Formats: sequence, C-alpha cells, structure tokens
Amino acid sequence: MAGVRPEAGYVKFYLGDDIYTDWLSLKQAYCDDVMVDVLHDGKPTPSDLGGPARLIVPKMYAHKSVKWLNRIELMAEEHIGYWDQRGYDEDAWVSKKGPTET
Repeated sequence: MAGVRPEAGYVKFYLGDDIYTDWLSLKQAYCDDVMVDVLHDGKPTPSDLGGPARLIVPKMYAHKSVKWLNRIELMAEEHIGYWDQRGYDEDAWVSKKGPTET
C-alpha cells in the first residue's frame, strides 16, 4: 500500500531528533511480531513509553525498538544506525537466529 519500490531492501527509522536512527532489513521488518506501537491499553502511547509512536522488535535487542519514532524511510542500501556506530550488534537477534538464518 505504501508503494515500496523493488530496489528497497532496508528500512531506516528516525527518532524525534533525527540524530538517532536505526534500521532493519526489509525481511526483518516483515517479521510477524514487528510493529509500530501507537496505542497502549487502548490509549495513545505516552511519551515515557516511547510514544506517540514506537517501533517494537521483540526478538532483537532493545536498541532496535526505536522510541519516539517520527519518520520511516525505505532504502536500497544498508544503513549504520546510532548504536551500530558505537559497537552494538547490527544484526541484534537475541537468539542469534533471525529470519536470514535457518
């Protein structure tokens, strides 16, 4: 529905300040438990829980669950996010077995 171009392979997520960013491969973003949270207990997600919009990626380390999400960009190239630049695992699967590994 969003008009994803065939060359898009990655999704870049921006925090409210546009300094903090993170990314997922499109394959990771399509996992059935990945979501953008805008409601908490039926009400708008409060700021202290990452609202008004927060990316939730349950099977990855917390730095992939971007709080205060304000923009999403589809990209052809991989992006190195804020925490990735500081040594965090780019492929942050908690179990180290993500959708690209079988």
